[in-house]
Amino acid sequence: MYSKHGHIVYRNKKNVLCINKSNFKTILQNLCLNKDYTKNEDFILYSKSQKRIKYPDSLLTKSISINEEGQVCFDFDSYHKLYYQTRMDNENVKKITHEYFKGLLFVLRYYIDGMPDWHWFYPFNYSPFCCDMYNNIDSFDFEYIFEIHEPLNLFEQLLSVLPSSSSEILPYSCRSLITEKTSEIIEFYPETFKIDLEGKNQEWEGHPILPFINLEKLK
Repeated sequence: MYSKHGHIVYRNKKNVLCINKSNFKTILQNLCLNKDYTKNEDFILYSKSQKRIKYPDSLLTKSISINEEGQVCFDFDSYHKLYYQTRMDNENVKKITHEYFKGLLFVLRYYIDGMPDWHWFYPFNYSPFCCDMYNNIDSFDFEYIFEIHEPLNLFEQLLSVLPSSSSEILPYSCRSLITEKTSEIIEFYPETFKIDLEGKNQEWEGHPILPFINLEKLK
């Protein structure tokens, strides 16, 4: 990519790190529309379905059939539809891809120039498909500027990350906020929650489905 098109990252006139949309689009195109089928997004998913894993992906199972010749057929369109229905709550795909693009910019700028915004977070539990990023890339501005927010204070930060079982780390006056059922923010600290193990081999790979923190309410 670099030898043909140049670097994927550049600084704009305001010296802000940005992603070269044309180069990134070419990368996405190769991941989802590559003529070499073995490098395509759908082949990667098909290959995953052929592996023995401890916790199978139920969506893959539902999207696979056996044809008359006894061959395994993977229906990418079916998997794609089920994925957004069950794991993204039918959220607007364009919105998801744009938030994911923001996440790429956030990480890029964070590691090179410092924290872009102390309050930003990716508001979904899963990532979009490469094909959907490719289809929605033209409508996103990769010179996007994050809002500027101040860092959380020490106790706000702890309240944002600790489970109720770690309440002793907090000052005594704050502990009831994450332990008492009458707390106005108790929904941020569920005692039980889903851990998504689908498609994983080890329990530590599981993805915990936890509520997102509403900072204004927490403050």
